[in-house]
Amino acid sequence: MSERRGTVMLIQRGDPEITGAIVEGMMAGRSVSATETSSVTGFAGATFPTGGRLSGEQIEVVQAEIDRQKILADLVRVATGNRNTPEDYEILITKARGDYQRLTRPAGPLRRFARRALGLYGLVVYSVATMGRGW
Repeated sequence: MSERRGTVMLIQRGDPEITGAIVEGMMAGRSVSATETSSVTGFAGATFPTGGRLSGEQIEVVQAEIDRQKILADLVRVATGNRNTPEDYEILITKARGDYQRLTRPAGPLRRFARRALGLYGLVVYSVATMGRGW
C-alpha cells in the first residue's frame, strides 16, 4: 500500500507588508501561526476572543446593519422613481428580446446557392462597369 501525501504552497507576490498581513490573517483564521508555515516575519498573529465566530450580540448588530442598508436602498429606489420589481424587469427583458432579437435561419443548400449566384452576378456587373470606364 502506498503512503498518501499532499503539499500546500503559499505564493506571495507584491508588497511584503500587505502579503504578510494577508498571510497572518489567513493563518489566524486557521488557528496556525504564519511564522510556522512561511518565511514572513515581523507580524503579530491576529487573535479573536470568540475563536473567530460572532457572539449573539454581534450577530444582532450585523443583522440590524443589513436591515438598515436594505431600507436605505428601498428609500433611494423610491426617491429616484424606480418602483420596478424583479418581475417587472423580467417582463421588460422578455419584451426587449422579442423586439430586438434577430431571427436567423440556418443556411440551407438553396440559400447558399442563391448567395453565391448573387456574388457572381455582382462581380460580373462590377467587371463590366470597370471595363466601360477604361474604353
